[in-house]
Amino acid sequence: MSRHRGWSSAVPFALLAVYWSLCFLLTHVPLPRNVSRSLFHVPHQDKIAHFLLYAGLAALITWILHDLSGRRRVVAPALYAILLAAVYGALDEWLQSFVPSRSADPFDWLADVAGASLGATAIGLLAMVRSAERRADATA
Repeated sequence: MSRHRGWSSAVPFALLAVYWSLCFLLTHVPLPRNVSRSLFHVPHQDKIAHFLLYAGLAALITWILHDLSGRRRVVAPALYAILLAAVYGALDEWLQSFVPSRSADPFDWLADVAGASLGATAIGLLAMVRSAERRADATA
């Protein structure tokens, strides 16, 4: 393996570690009393935030699992990423019940799973398109 390939294969893992750590911190820091729950006064902004955070999380996990499969598998990495994100989302919601000013909300978990499904599916579809392009280039 070349030095460049080794470095580039470590990038998704580093991104995932940083991203997941930030997700954990964002969802486990107690909110000060004087901070409004609706920062921008957007309805259901917490659900939107959960959706987007977990879409990114599942996208990164899918990317890593797809690479680890030798780029041969597309569906299985996406399904595993959704499952992992759903389990982590449930654990995350439960842990929030112990944080002052936070609460466990099953609708947040549903937003987590929906976001994870979108993120994993998007990366899975991208992988399928890229795979088809590589096959087409190989036969040309």
